[in-house]
Amino acid sequence: MHKPPPERLVSIAKAGWHMGVRGLFGFAIVVAWCASMRPVFAACVNGHPSLEQEYRSSAVVFAGRVGSQEVTPEAGGYADGTTYSVSVEEVLRGAPGKTINLFSENSSGRFPMRAGTSYLIFVYEEQGRSMVNYCGNSGELTEKASALGSLRKIKARDAYAASSRQAILETFREYETLNEEFLISLENGKGKSGKPYSVLREEVEDYAEGPFDNALDAAQTQVCKQSDAEVLRALFRVILATSNSAEEKPAWILGEVFVCQPVLVQRQFKSLPTAKQSSLYGTLVEGFDSAVYGRPQSDEHVVDLRRKLRKLAPEGWQ
Repeated sequence: MHKPPPERLVSIAKAGWHMGVRGLFGFAIVVAWCASMRPVFAACVNGHPSLEQEYRSSAVVFAGRVGSQEVTPEAGGYADGTTYSVSVEEVLRGAPGKTINLFSENSSGRFPMRAGTSYLIFVYEEQGRSMVNYCGNSGELTEKASALGSLRKIKARDAYAASSRQAILETFREYETLNEEFLISLENGKGKSGKPYSVLREEVEDYAEGPFDNALDAAQTQVCKQSDAEVLRALFRVILATSNSAEEKPAWILGEVFVCQPVLVQRQFKSLPTAKQSSLYGTLVEGFDSAVYGRPQSDEHVVDLRRKLRKLAPEGWQ
């Protein structure tokens, strides 16, 4: 490293000395001013969420065009900033109105936008303000074509799952009602509706082989992929309510669900009254055996699942 000659060092020292108190004071002001400044770039303490993570956690997700903007003074624990009025063009999540006001604080986490430009925006709510995460997936729409396409697919998938979920629950309830009618007809020759035994038997069998069979497949998917506790509880109920049926598929589906979601099944099974646990446990064991049929019994996963299953055995179960 090149060093200045000794005489240059002396002159530099003298210059520093002659700068005196006034120069040092000015230097101190500059240092203090710099220290008080907010950093230009935001530090993303929590990292950058994936597209679906931010979608799930956002109050509103939409594509929209920025209209007006106005300076917003410091208030409510926030620094001053800008409030943008954004026209909603496509809703992907939530229920915003035709326009939404978004606040961007004048800080390192600011999310500046330009009037007349369209954006893909993920909105979160904080202390009554709608804001955009600087570290998230929001951005100009021209740069977010791929993200927009992915979000449309997620929205469509969620809509299908919601409709499918409701259909599953309604189908299970309908099958329980039909089966109850059928059981009444066994004793009285006809059900509460007045339909004779022969007609009700045919209706129950047709429903079991059609809508109910399809609903069981959908229920397995819903519980395994969405961890849907309500659908699982409905599966418990329909199995218990139709225990007179010789259908084997409900037990098999229950076994498959236990394989894919053992912790969820354990939790929901334990929440049942003891009498219902005793009635359902045999079906669960039968279904599990069917679900793991053909797998090596020494398979570590199968061994672990069977251990979990035994822990659910009601007292006195052999």
